[in-house]
Formats: sequence, C-alpha cells, structure tokens
Amino acid sequence: ERATTAAEAVELIAGLITTIGQGGGGHDPLVAPHGRPYWNAFLVADPTTAFVIDTSGREFAVEQVAPQQGVRAISNRTSIPAFDAAHRHPRQPVDRLVDPRWRASQRVLQSRPVSVESLTAHLRSHDTCGDPGWSVCMHVEGVESTTASMIATLRPDATSELWALVGSPCEQEYTRFAFADAARLLPLG
Repeated sequence: ERATTAAEAVELIAGLITTIGQGGGGHDPLVAPHGRPYWNAFLVADPTTAFVIDTSGREFAVEQVAPQQGVRAISNRTSIPAFDAAHRHPRQPVDRLVDPRWRASQRVLQSRPVSVESLTAHLRSHDTCGDPGWSVCMHVEGVESTTASMIATLRPDATSELWALVGSPCEQEYTRFAFADAARLLPLG
C-alpha cells in the first residue's frame, strides 16, 4: 500500500523495523502467558524483482532473489545464511518443525512451470516429514494453525492476479482477484 516496487517495499519495511521495531506475541497469551516475540521474514516482489527480508528485533538482512532462480520460499524461520547463523533462536527446533515445510515449498517451486494449481495443492498439503501436524496446512491443536494464505501472479502487463482465503486452506476455497488499479482489487467469480 505504500510502495510501488519491491525495492521501495524493502526500504519501507527496513525503515519501519529500524525506527519502530517489532515484537508482540504471535501466540495466544493462554499458551504463552509471558509472551514470545515473533520476528518476521518477508518475501516482497513486483513483476520483475523479489527480495527476502529476514528480521530479528530491530535488525534485518536483505537478499535479492536471483533472477536466474526466479523463485524463493520462506517459512517460519530466518533463511539468509549469515543472518540465520547469527540470529536464529538457539532453542528453535527448525529441523523438526519448520524445515520440513520449507523443503516441501522448495520442492514445489523446483517443478516448472510453477502454477496456481500446484501452489494451491501445496498450501492445502498435510504431507510432513517432521512431527505430525507441522505441515504446510498446519493443524496443531491448541498451539498453531494455518489461518490464511495467498497466491499472487505478478505480471508487468497489468494482468496480475491474486488468490486468497482466510481460514484453513484445506477447508476453504480461494477467491480470485484481479488488480484493477493500484488502489483496489476486484473479486472475480
């Protein structure tokens, strides 16, 4: 809403993190009564460029998605190697709870062409190589669940589209939107 390119979005997010910071709990206060700060990873893109922004408190790192690669997956962890080595929480069990989802996303993106159909199936997937429930469409009773998802096709010719849903991807249907102009989305179908 405040940037017209991926590079502008990186500047905006970096500026907000530096000046305002982030935090708050990403968890139900009944589950984590003393709070667990939730740092974010962002994947920002426009039709020609994409970046990953990893954050920890007021610190961040930015990595441009390699044009020859053209795709990038993020999950609930830092993934820029040097930043991850310096900032990953030492008790975060990413190998068991996060990396199976991240690797599943990477596998889907390696199969070309990447399509809305393949991404929809992936976001609804309950396949896991880690603990039961910690899949892409996550249902860990009383702890975590997937509550929304989005797929965007970004094209330079103004035919970009967005598929979004609120709720569990395996229980809801995606609504397709077209970008009518910079200020609004129009639902289709």
